[in-house]
Amino acid sequence: MNKALCEVGASREYLAATERLYALDMLRGFCAIGVAAYHYALWGSTELPYEIYELLRIFGIYGVSTFFVLSGYSLAHAYSGRFEKSIEAVSLLAYARRRFARLAPFFCAVVFISVFAKTYLLEKTVDPLEVLGNATLLFGFIDPTSTPVIGGWSIGIEVVFYLLLPLVLLLRRRPTVFLLSALLMMLWLTFRLAQYESLEQGWTIYVHPANHWLFFLGGAYLCIYRDRLPRFGNVVRGLTLTAVVCAFALSVGSELELTTGWRRAALVPATLTTVALAASWRISSGRFIRLSVFMGGASYTLYMLHPLIYFGLKNHVDVARPIIWVTVLVLASFIAVLADRFVDAPLQHTLKSRGW
Repeated sequence: MNKALCEVGASREYLAATERLYALDMLRGFCAIGVAAYHYALWGSTELPYEIYELLRIFGIYGVSTFFVLSGYSLAHAYSGRFEKSIEAVSLLAYARRRFARLAPFFCAVVFISVFAKTYLLEKTVDPLEVLGNATLLFGFIDPTSTPVIGGWSIGIEVVFYLLLPLVLLLRRRPTVFLLSALLMMLWLTFRLAQYESLEQGWTIYVHPANHWLFFLGGAYLCIYRDRLPRFGNVVRGLTLTAVVCAFALSVGSELELTTGWRRAALVPATLTTVALAASWRISSGRFIRLSVFMGGASYTLYMLHPLIYFGLKNHVDVARPIIWVTVLVLASFIAVLADRFVDAPLQHTLKSRGW
C-alpha cells in the first residue's frame, strides 16, 4: 500500500530518502479548493454572507501564494543534496527534464482545450506563438499573462522559479543576499501596484515573477534551514496558528488592498508561517495519510480544470445560489480526482518509467 500511495499525489517529486511530509499534500489540496471556491463565488456572484466572501477572497489570492511556498519547500526537500556542491550539466538536464515532465502533459492538454474553446466556441483569435510558448512552458519568462489558460500565469512563474532553484541550492549559505533582493523587488512592485485603482488594472505588475519570488524562495529556505528553526510544541504551534488565523481574519479588503499596504506586510509572513506549521506536523495515521495523498494528488488537476468546468456549466446552472455553488465545487473536485487518477498519475508513472 505504501508503494501505491507513493506513486500518486502532488508531492511525488520529493520522495527522497528523507521523510515524506504528508501535511504539505493536505495543505496543497485545501489551497486548491480555496482558490476554486473563490473563483466560483466571484464569477457567479454567489450570494454568500459578507464575512465568508471576504475570507474566500483572501484564500483565493494567497492560496496561489501558498502554492509557491509549498513548491519551494518540496523541491528543496527533493533536490537539496543534488546541487549542494556544484551544478553539473547532467544533473541540471535531468532536473529540468523531470520538472517539465511533471507540469507539461496535463498543462498542455488544458492549453489545447482552452484554445479549442476560444477558437471554435467563442470565435476568438489565438496567437500561435502564445500556444508555442505555453506548450514549451517558457511563456513565464516573457509574459506570464500570455496564456489561454485561466490561472495559467502561475504555471509560467513556477517554471521561472524551477530554473532558479539549483542556483539557490548551490549558494544556500548566502540566504541574506537572496532574501533581501527578493524582498526589495516585492516592495518595489507592491509600491507600483498601489498606484492603481484596482488589481485588474495593475495585473501585469502583480503577476511579475519578482512579485512572488519571495514566496518560493522563503519556502526553499524554510526547508534548507528547518533544523535551525525553533521546534513547534503543541502550545507554540497553537499560539502560532492562532496568530496566523487572526492575521488572515483581520486583513479583509479588496483584491488590491490584500496585495498592497499593511495587509501585504501581514499576509506574506502569515503565508510562510502556515507552511512552516504544516511542515512541522507529522501525520502518522493511515487514514490521514491516505486523505493527504488523495487531496494533494487532485490539487494540480483541480487548479487547472476548475475554470473549464465553471465556464462549461455557467449557461446551465445558477451559481449565484449557494447550494449550486457548493454543488459545482464538489463536482469540480470529483472530476479533478478522476483526472488525477486516470490521466495525470498514469502519465507521470509512464514518464518516470522511461527515465523522465
